[in-house]
Amino acid sequence: MHELLTTISSPFTILALLFLTAFAESLAIVGLIVPGVLLLFLLATQAQQHGIALPLVLSAGASGAFLGDLLSFWLGRRYHTQLLNLRLLRSRQKLVQRGQRFCSKYGVQAILIARFIGPIRPVVPLIVGGLNFPIRYFLPLALIGSILFAPVYLLPGYTLSTQVPHVQWWAAFVIAVCLGAELLFWCTQPLQMLSKRWLCWLGGSALCLFLGLGFALLDPDSWLHTNNEQILDSIKVQFTIEQWRVVQHLAGYISRTGNTAVVTVLWLNLSIFLIRKKRLQELLALSVLMLAPFALKAAFGLERPITGQAMEATLAYPSGHTFFALMIGLLAPLYLTRLQASQILQRLLLGWAILVASSRLFLQVHWPTDLFGGLMLAICCYCAMLWIFPGIRQQHINNTEHLSSTRVDTR
Repeated sequence: MHELLTTISSPFTILALLFLTAFAESLAIVGLIVPGVLLLFLLATQAQQHGIALPLVLSAGASGAFLGDLLSFWLGRRYHTQLLNLRLLRSRQKLVQRGQRFCSKYGVQAILIARFIGPIRPVVPLIVGGLNFPIRYFLPLALIGSILFAPVYLLPGYTLSTQVPHVQWWAAFVIAVCLGAELLFWCTQPLQMLSKRWLCWLGGSALCLFLGLGFALLDPDSWLHTNNEQILDSIKVQFTIEQWRVVQHLAGYISRTGNTAVVTVLWLNLSIFLIRKKRLQELLALSVLMLAPFALKAAFGLERPITGQAMEATLAYPSGHTFFALMIGLLAPLYLTRLQASQILQRLLLGWAILVASSRLFLQVHWPTDLFGGLMLAICCYCAMLWIFPGIRQQHINNTEHLSSTRVDTR
């Protein structure tokens, strides 16, 4: 991330990225995926640090937002029905319906107001275009909204860049977590639909990677040990002594959210749920899987970094925090009956899992390979649960198929 930010040094590049980010944030469908607000904040900090004049920054943001609205309006007028039936929008039908109600309630003012309401910002111009709203009324309102949008979303990053040390690095880290959570979400969603054969293949591959890495680490002369040390050293040198203390304090608080006590409380709640549902076999399997990291730590017997040895007495491989956080993020949503709620919860839990795993690196109590081992073990155990108990994903599949067959009311 450090190298990526340092490459964004040309004023033209920064302004071009500001324009494209504001454009994508305002564009129908794309704006639902791109973390535009965070990216705009990050780019605004970069613009201030490279001495780009504020009027140019605001102009780039406003023009990108306006063109995004204009293209969304045209797409809505031309391809309204086809776009609303895309899978991405079908899975967000409540958001689309909310946008439709918003347009019905506020009429022409919806174009201006929606500009400052994140969830419906990208869909309102699309809906308005589909309603054959006169473009002579749309253009001035979209222009005013875009001009107001730029200072609201760009000024905080532009001004805080001089007030908060390294604010751009914190913003970049948050963006990386959000993108990582979204990537994990979209990578794990298809797993719930896989046949037993593919689940067995994927889980077996993850197990092979986990065991192969563990056995490779048993060799004290392995190049993996050298790489581990270099990565930990490269993280630490990015900060001054005072900043490193702050980072470690923050990492310590995040790490505690994934410690044994928290996991035990969550496991007890899930156990009560499974007992009440008389699903004792699932409870037994989960209990066995939750003990797997402890047994494997003892089997491999790999030591933590020197800092980690002083802070925690247990062994290193695999990372228990990473394993438990990912298992919670992957399995918990499967027990919810509301698909929309489970998808939102899973994104939040996966983001939390990434934070917990990252905190272990910043605390330097784990090697990077320990985190990768925890990830592979979590994927293996997740596939095993889906393979042994297909019933836990059947409700999710039924909800997904029902949602896919639902068409948004375009009248």
